[in-house]
Amino acid sequence: MQALAYLTMEHDLKATIGNFASQYRIGQWLLDQPGIGPIIAGGLCAVLNIEKARQAGAFWRFCGADPKQKWKKGELRPWSALAKQLAIYHAGESFIKHKKKTFYGPIYDEYRDKLSIRNQRGQLRELALEYAPRFAPKDGKPGNPYCFDLYSRGFIIQAHEHAMGRRFIAKLFLSHIFTLMYEEFHGKEAPLPEIFRHPAWDTRVGGFEIDHTHYIPPPGGPNPLRKYDGKSVKELVPLFVPIPPQGKKKKRNEDPKSEAEAMMPPVQLEEDPLE
Repeated sequence: MQALAYLTMEHDLKATIGNFASQYRIGQWLLDQPGIGPIIAGGLCAVLNIEKARQAGAFWRFCGADPKQKWKKGELRPWSALAKQLAIYHAGESFIKHKKKTFYGPIYDEYRDKLSIRNQRGQLRELALEYAPRFAPKDGKPGNPYCFDLYSRGFIIQAHEHAMGRRFIAKLFLSHIFTLMYEEFHGKEAPLPEIFRHPAWDTRVGGFEIDHTHYIPPPGGPNPLRKYDGKSVKELVPLFVPIPPQGKKKKRNEDPKSEAEAMMPPVQLEEDPLE
């Protein structure tokens, strides 16, 4: 009986979160994306504050998708663990799991295939050598000999390729959310991510050139929110309540993904230099 009560409670909470998301046009657009359910849609509506974001990179940093961000010992986490869990892990993995039906799945496959070829050619050597010390023996512990040997020779494991591909489509997804929210909130065209306005070489992945000139617009055609009958994001923004950073400061060997915390304050949504 207790298990049944928990299942009923879970179902009710899921329905409540879904109803919250479906009140807003951006929430309806999210729910229309294959792979995005009421929990992810409602959660993203609740944590992404467009009023504090000037470009898509602000959402990326808020969700911990900027590799330049470092969580140093003695400091509070510089991103929202909740937002990262929703946007990077849950949404990203869901797009990959249902990739034959999703807009973002084929993009993941294309990016992952190119990444694998470059890894086999040794073009990710710089990135691999950066990560190699993480697998080295330390403080009497053996580390991971297989990964340490592979990364020391300039190659990354397949799981790392997968994580990079997942982050790529999650950042594209976040940039689409930003575009739709920004245009509805400000009533003008959203700025392109910095990386498209100033094409450059990405040295983090071995110096190979990424196509920064081909911007992929949100699925649904021009102004996709127009077809939905719901509340504007302007009515969503006043619901945000600044919440101070929560959780312990990072300690040695602490997993930065292990601790769930409330959303970071809106001040975290600042313009940033992008990857």
